[in-house]
Amino acid sequence: MGHQLAQYGIAFARVDARGSGDSQGILLDEYLDQELSDGVEVIGWLSGQPWSNGRVGMRGISWGGINTLQIAALAPPQLKAIMPMCCTDTRYTDDAHYIGGALGLTDLQWGVQFKAVMAMPPDPAVVGEDWREQWRQRLDASPAILEKWLSHQRDDAIGVTARSRATTPESNARCTSSTVGSILREYGCRASSPACMRRAKH
Repeated sequence: MGHQLAQYGIAFARVDARGSGDSQGILLDEYLDQELSDGVEVIGWLSGQPWSNGRVGMRGISWGGINTLQIAALAPPQLKAIMPMCCTDTRYTDDAHYIGGALGLTDLQWGVQFKAVMAMPPDPAVVGEDWREQWRQRLDASPAILEKWLSHQRDDAIGVTARSRATTPESNARCTSSTVGSILREYGCRASSPACMRRAKH
């Protein structure tokens, strides 16, 4: 996608969440406040670069789509447009964990995959000589994520809601949005795109 956008003079940045891929730090869960604050900081940094016109767009699919909605809800002034795909603004009933409020097989599948995201090593060619130490820190610090997700299965101040800032009808998002869904996915996006639009402020 970066090559395609560059043909039209649009810069593209693919960002690894803190503690994943080639980013430093530790990743302890999805949608934590630190992740969203980092996203706002990245938007601010991008908008301030000499090659930037100060206007930033954001896109993502699934986890990245929900992340896009949540960061837009924080209303960073430089964020002018978003394209969340195959995601939801109602995580408890429409995300991979508790489909319709009931524990889904997708929770277990995503838990295994997410554990790999938390524990995979950074690329030595990008990170340099410290890659092994960063990897060791991740291995030592990453929690038993499925145990955490399964330990409290309610949508309240302890459960799913506690792990994320809500993107609700009270969202403060102030940007253009184009949402994309799919009827082929087991959860979330079948009804989430129309629901997001109904709840959006026009």
